[in-house]
Order: sequence, then structure tokens, then C-alpha cells
Amino acid sequence: MDNCYFLSLFSIKLFNQIRKAFFNKIFLLVFVFTFVQISFVSAQNCSEGDVKAGEKYGYDAEKAYQFGLDIQDRIRNEDLDGLMLMVDDSYQGPRKGYVKNTSFSELFSDEWVSRALKNKPGCKPFRGRFYVGGISYQSPWNIKDPYKISSITGYTQEIFEVFPKGWVFKNNILSPQCFPRKWMSDDNFEAIADHFSIKDNTFYTQPGLFYGKPIDKFSPVPATWNKSQTVKIAEDVMNCMKSNDDISVNEKGAVTTKSEDGLILTYQVLADIPVDHAKVLSINLQRECMLSHLLKIGSDGGGSMGYSWSYWIYGLFKFGAEEYYMLPLREFSSENKAREYVDGIDS
Repeated sequence: MDNCYFLSLFSIKLFNQIRKAFFNKIFLLVFVFTFVQISFVSAQNCSEGDVKAGEKYGYDAEKAYQFGLDIQDRIRNEDLDGLMLMVDDSYQGPRKGYVKNTSFSELFSDEWVSRALKNKPGCKPFRGRFYVGGISYQSPWNIKDPYKISSITGYTQEIFEVFPKGWVFKNNILSPQCFPRKWMSDDNFEAIADHFSIKDNTFYTQPGLFYGKPIDKFSPVPATWNKSQTVKIAEDVMNCMKSNDDISVNEKGAVTTKSEDGLILTYQVLADIPVDHAKVLSINLQRECMLSHLLKIGSDGGGSMGYSWSYWIYGLFKFGAEEYYMLPLREFSSENKAREYVDGIDS
């Protein structure tokens, strides 16, 4: 009888263990199935076709869609700080200094907000970019990197000081041809760097630091690709003022002319730069700086490309009794970067 009792007790325990194990497995299977379902549903914001297109062309459709939702959340919550944390370093839009001192409602109209929140974000780009109203963003070069806002349009524009007559010197408006600048190819700066044995790449964006040492002469130097041609980093201002007859100035102070090779050249003074700071940007040049300005300067060779713009601080230096040279001192990657830099000069 004792044997039967223990056998019965053992059978009951075994049964309970089997039942417990069975139900644990069932619970685990249900949990896994539910989790997979939830994950599958959450990954279905974009169609299978959009996802496959993203895999083919190098963007993550789901990640782009989610980034658009994040943008809309910040707009809905009027979170300017959060929105600015999402912008790319080289984005086009309101500069951070302006945003810092502006409220959300001052920067964006009700109509702008309504348009941004009207539709769900897209899962495929249009001409390489995704859009949420007036905000565009694009896939990073590395698909694993986070998305960033590349531009914001339609906001209330910042009001800047206007220099209606361009750069004026000795009662003359200087022609765009008075401002030497780096070519898109960098070839002219490469020739100058080669001539003066400059190996430091800082020269290409801050050439002012190299004036006086090692650049101790400012006459034209031979082009590396053709010794019969020359390039220059300084412009004789008294000489270039002789070509002022064919310039035009619009109401915003944009000064325009046409070069001998058919390029349309334009510049606009964006800000005044203290001459003391111009000396900081040309620390080794033992010459008097007469004037310094931040310029937006560009050229248009025709065709669909339009203007090629760059942003430079220039300094006008006195080399002799009636000898003045215009020198490019520092370049910026965008107008926003340039204006933020100028704001920091006085702070």
C-alpha cells in the first residue's frame, strides 16, 4: 500500500510538472507571436514597395517616416529648441541666433503650421528629399546615421541692415571684379599654395592667416596648369575702380557687372567688420586695414546651374600712399554660419 501511495504521489507531481512546462511553452509562444505581430504592424507605416525602393536606392523608408513624425511632434508642441536639434550643420533656414530670440508663433504662421501637420510624412523622397510642409530632410550618406533637417522655408524672415550702395571707397562703388575669391575647383588657391609651399589646408578657408608669412608678395603667380597664365589672391583696388562704369546696383545693394569672359558677377555687403578684427584674421600682415566687410559674392555662367555663391570676409589694406589691395580673409560655408560668426565678434 505504501508503494502504491508513493507511486500515486509521484505521478501527480510529474503530471503537474508536465502541465506547468506545457503552459509555460504555450505562454512563451503566445508572447512571441504577439510581439512579432506588434513589430510587424509597427513596421508597416510604409508599403512593401516603398521599403524595397529604399533598400535599392540607399534610404530607410521607415526611418524617414518616423523622422517626419518626430518633426510634426515638435511643431505640434511648439518646441523650437527640439526642432533646431534636428537640423544639419549646413542646413538652409533661420539661423540659430535668430531662433533663440524669437518665439514659435513669431517664426511660423498658423498657415505654416497647418500645412506641416496636414498630411502624414512620406515614405519615399521627391527629387532626393522628404517633406513635412516647409521642412525638407534627406537620407544621410550612411544609411545607419540619423536623418537631419536640410532646409526650413516659409518662416518669418530676419531683418538685416541693408548696405544700399555696396562697398564704397573714395566715393566709388567697387565693382565685383575687385574681390578675388576661390574658384569652385580650388585651382587658383592650389596654385598660390604651391607657389608659396603652403601645406596647411587651413589656407583654403582662412587665407588671411598666411599673409605676410609665407605670402610676402601679392603680385600674380603662375598657374600650375599653364605657366603662361597667372592667378592672384589680391586685387589692386585703384586699378579695378577704373572698370566701374558698367556696374548696376539694385534696391538691396547687390552690385552686378559682366566679366570679359561672359560671367555675371554679383556681390552684396552683408555686414560691417571691425578693422581690429580684420587684423586678427590677417595677424602676420603688417599693413593698415582701411575697411572690412562680410560679402555674399557669386557668379553665373548661364545655364540651369544659376549662381554659385560664397561668403567671405574681405579686408581693404593700404600698401602705399595710393596703393590699396583687396584681400579675402575668411570663407564660410553658408550665410547662417557667416552671420553667426559676425554676431560672435561683439560678444
